[in-house]
Amino acid sequence: MSREKSPKSQAPKSKSAPPSDKQSERPAPSVRASLVALKPSRVPPPPFPFQARCSKNTKRLLAQGIDTVIVSPTASGKTVIAGHVIDDIPNDEVLSVSHSNPLCEQLEERLSPSATVQAVLAGWRPAKKPRLLIWDECHHSAADYWGTLRDIFPKVPLLGLTPCPQRADGRALGLFQEMVVAAHYSELMAEGIIAPCKVSGPEAVHEDKLPDPVKAYLRGGEGKKALFFLPDIAAAKDVTKRLERLKFKVGSYHSQMAKGMRHDMLQKFRDGEITIICAVDCLSEGIDVPDAHVGVLVQRCSGIAQYLNCVGRILRRAEGKKFSHLIDLRGAS
Repeated sequence: MSREKSPKSQAPKSKSAPPSDKQSERPAPSVRASLVALKPSRVPPPPFPFQARCSKNTKRLLAQGIDTVIVSPTASGKTVIAGHVIDDIPNDEVLSVSHSNPLCEQLEERLSPSATVQAVLAGWRPAKKPRLLIWDECHHSAADYWGTLRDIFPKVPLLGLTPCPQRADGRALGLFQEMVVAAHYSELMAEGIIAPCKVSGPEAVHEDKLPDPVKAYLRGGEGKKALFFLPDIAAAKDVTKRLERLKFKVGSYHSQMAKGMRHDMLQKFRDGEITIICAVDCLSEGIDVPDAHVGVLVQRCSGIAQYLNCVGRILRRAEGKKFSHLIDLRGAS
């Protein structure tokens, strides 16, 4: 099956192949080259003790000119921590970057003006030179091509955010000199910040014949709100149609959708108008849907970072949510 293609946007076109988490990463065929004129709320919510401790330590390191990466599990509030790190910097003097449009949209809404890494590498520049560069999901930064972003802003302090600094290719995150670990999963569960997760799946996984995701959900999903992580758009559309025939309220979510359509779908999921989302890649990082109880993992995870990002979508606490359930059809667990 082919991987999904990057979305159409207002950015200049590149003939390069889509990025992967391998050493040959390159800009996506379509990149976002201009900031969206949003004014994010720069008043983050009051921090938990671990968030306050992490932001304080990170501020101290950045003040010394030390490029720092914050490692904190998915669902622990990395953007909240970053918000407290930058609370004394003017909004237009911080630039957030990431590798996908949905992540940049979220950064703009919650943190600061944002652009894709691909856009910056393609020649886009902010009107004012930033005092701080924030790289969300910065485990991608070790790729040969994307790492050249540092050459564009060589003297600007760099703050990285990631749930897991380990890459599938074993490369270190060489752009950073220090790492601040905000919290561990056990701490977050003890504090009631994330939900415990049970995992089920086949005892053996055969790549040429994976278990049927729809049947797996019918057996173990208990009809609860669910996210399906699928390998490509064709698979997402197929699973969506099959679930619709079974009278489930379902939507497909992928990067070829317009920004407004993606926002509407997530809002419908939160409101209960749809109860299942069939997603391709772009939902595995940076999207908050706390009342998702079940995750059905069908896509291949290139490494532990991608796996933890997928699982993290269902770990957030929500009313009536005693635990989350990962149905792992890939054997990634």
